[in-house]
Amino acid sequence: SQDISALQEQQGQLMKTINQALCPTEANLRLKECRCLAEMAKAGETIGRSNAVNQEWATEAAQVLDLSVPATSHLRTYAHSMLAGELYSITHGRANEAKRSYLDALRRNAYCLEAVEMLAVLGTELDDVQQALADGVALRSKKMEQKKKAENGGDDDHEEGDDENNMDTDDKETSAAAALLPIQEVTSALFLSKKNNIAAALEAYRKLDAAYPNNAYILRKIATLQLHNYDFGGAEMTYNRVRQIDEHSVLGMDEYAQILQQKGAIMDLGRLSQGLLALDDRRPEPWTALGLYHLAHSDSDKAIAFIDKAISLDRKHSFTHRLKGGILLAEQRPNHALVCFLQANDLSKDISTYEGLVEAYLASGKHKEALCAAKEAIASAPRDARALTLVGLALARSPPANPSGQQAQSERAKKALKKALAVDQSAMRPLMALVDIHAAEGDTTAAVRLLNDAVEGTAIAGSPASAESGLGQLGRVQRDALFCRLAQIFTEADPPNYAEALSCYHKALSVHPGNALAQQGLERLEALMGGHDPDDSMNDSQESSYQA
Repeated sequence: SQDISALQEQQGQLMKTINQALCPTEANLRLKECRCLAEMAKAGETIGRSNAVNQEWATEAAQVLDLSVPATSHLRTYAHSMLAGELYSITHGRANEAKRSYLDALRRNAYCLEAVEMLAVLGTELDDVQQALADGVALRSKKMEQKKKAENGGDDDHEEGDDENNMDTDDKETSAAAALLPIQEVTSALFLSKKNNIAAALEAYRKLDAAYPNNAYILRKIATLQLHNYDFGGAEMTYNRVRQIDEHSVLGMDEYAQILQQKGAIMDLGRLSQGLLALDDRRPEPWTALGLYHLAHSDSDKAIAFIDKAISLDRKHSFTHRLKGGILLAEQRPNHALVCFLQANDLSKDISTYEGLVEAYLASGKHKEALCAAKEAIASAPRDARALTLVGLALARSPPANPSGQQAQSERAKKALKKALAVDQSAMRPLMALVDIHAAEGDTTAAVRLLNDAVEGTAIAGSPASAESGLGQLGRVQRDALFCRLAQIFTEADPPNYAEALSCYHKALSVHPGNALAQQGLERLEALMGGHDPDDSMNDSQESSYQA
């Protein structure tokens, strides 16, 4: 094609100067030139250019950069290596080159957190990253020593001066080693997070927060992990701290917007989206927040339109793909949702993405694929209750290979869900899935026992003694849902127990007066107790509205 021919012609022109000795100005020019090629490759995705051409642009830019300003060149900076890493990472089959480039960037600048995050995403060994960090700090210490000698005029004749210089050097090396500790801890926490070890990562970041309070970067990481752990109240408080520290922060505010949307805080969400757009309308977060604002108003079409705008600004932002998939899944469009979740999973293999992927597969009737995705989630996070839950859900909602295997498959599903509850006793999803299985089997006693045990557990979690542990908010949020599910079980039992169901709905409303599910269930229950069929009443009202 013409694009490839033009690319090859430009390649020949660029390669003529590669082997020539470069001065700093020319090295900087090569960097800018390759940045232009990189932007052309990214722009190609937006304007619909062939993916093969985009890959050619990215590969060409990376090779020109590495050949014209190689890693051995004294003109090479961490910016060259970061750009090379970015280019290789968006090129299929060049992950090893991307790792080498990002490691080289760390050796040149040990505090380049962007390189650490990309190395974690690419699956680099933690030991390799820690060694590159140590090399980077050693290089920084060496440069500081050389600078000190240059400032002293290189005078090594006086013994006293030598002692002082040696003491200064030792102090600087000690200082550099001490400075390395925070970045090592941040790196360890990042790797724990990327391996879906949420509890350990949260603990590591909280230690960093205690040592370095009011650090927006650390707080954003804590908030994201709290979201993944379903601690929405804790995540909201953490994001509020971030906004108090830096009111102009845009990073991570799309996740904060989702919390406000789920909470129903539409006014706050509107102010947030408006403020983010005023700060920077070229990032995906403001447009995602605006999409969530329209979603809160039940306008899915506008929500998807704004989320598509966010994706066009940054196709590597996993959260927007996952959010779009969730909206499409709620609209009963599982095949379209599946594409979004697969894109999100390619970018970030976290459990939240796997959850959407499994749900989309199940809704599409692709049960084998759902089970495979659930097993992948377990492989990435063997001790995560959410991953274990996915296997149980996939087994419970998939038809058996033969009718005689229904009971055995049901037992396997229950075993997986019980294992998830053993890992995290406060997890609602495996509990509700286990209750659904018992209810479907007609074992009302087992379902009620599970829910009553959970109610007692959340009562303890909601006590003042547990407030410091962060369980108090969790308990208050869960108890009304547990009472509602208990009421449904009593209503659908054979024979039904309307008195217990009525008591449970009242308890749910006492915990959360605005619980719509409890209000609707109570109205339905009162109709049943009055001898009326609420489903027939609903159909009659719909027919009369149509006739009118």
